[in-house]
Amino acid sequence: MSLLKQLVSLVSVAVLAFLLVWWFPNGSFAGTTGKIAGRVLDAETGEPLPGANVVIQGTSLGAATDVDGYFTILRVPPGTYNVEVSMIGYKKVIQTNVIVRVDLTTQVNYSLEATVVQAAAVEIVAEQPLVIKDLTSSATKISAREIEDVPNVNSVTDAVALMPGVIGEGEEIHVRGGRAGEVVYMIDGVAVNDPLFNNEVIDVNKYAVEEVELITGGYNAEYGNVQSGVVNIVPRVGSNKYSGRIAYFTDDLG
Repeated sequence: MSLLKQLVSLVSVAVLAFLLVWWFPNGSFAGTTGKIAGRVLDAETGEPLPGANVVIQGTSLGAATDVDGYFTILRVPPGTYNVEVSMIGYKKVIQTNVIVRVDLTTQVNYSLEATVVQAAAVEIVAEQPLVIKDLTSSATKISAREIEDVPNVNSVTDAVALMPGVIGEGEEIHVRGGRAGEVVYMIDGVAVNDPLFNNEVIDVNKYAVEEVELITGGYNAEYGNVQSGVVNIVPRVGSNKYSGRIAYFTDDLG
């Protein structure tokens, strides 16, 4: 009985193999998609254009050209398509009625013309961050426009006297309760204190100032032996345009 079962099994396998060979003579299933392949060149020089984008419009299918300008788009369903080729610095080309057939490769080649890239201006508005990461000291800054807009401010000393933690007393200022001689004045990064009394010796005109910074704590080593505060004055930079101002002050209100 066992021998008979083996013979039946062998016959069944032989019949099944014969049917498979007869039913599928090519030994594989039929394809359902095709391909689009080609090359993209420079219309003027004939050189290949690597990195050009080749896209089948209306689908998510596409490819990019290689270093020799060749591209291949695989698994494209049969049909008629519009193929778009684009690259920065070249005019876009759209080829219509590109027919794709099953198991076939449709050859399409393109020559792109160079063009001048014109982009619309992009306006970016800068915003001051709430936390300045590289600021390790307590500082208050006032710009030239802010100094000019404040009434009764005729000098840098007057402007600094209006900052938080500062008390003005005549031509002197006291920062955070310190003495007038404990404030370091710097113009364009250079200390300008009186070497004997350590007070201010130069009162800069407010129209010659670009920005004034008052540092009241956490001083960096560059400021040396600072006790109460640092008044850092940044002067304006000259230009080729001539300009001037005339101001008149009086206390005669009669």
